[in-house]
Amino acid sequence: MKNLNYIAELCQNHNGVFDNIARMRNECAENGAKKIKLKYIYEKNLDNFLQW
Repeated sequence: MKNLNYIAELCQNHNGVFDNIARMRNECAENGAKKIKLKYIYEKNLDNFLQW
C-alpha cells in the first residue's frame, strides 16, 4: 500500500488568532498531517455567507 499524505483543513475555528493556528498546526502534525489548508473569511463578506 502506498503512503498516504493527510491534509488537515483549518476553517474559521482558529478565530483569526495566530496562537490558535500554531497550536492546531502542531496538533495536526503530531497526528500525521503533512499539509494544512488554512481557510478564512473576511468579515465584510459575512452578510453573503448564507447564500453559499
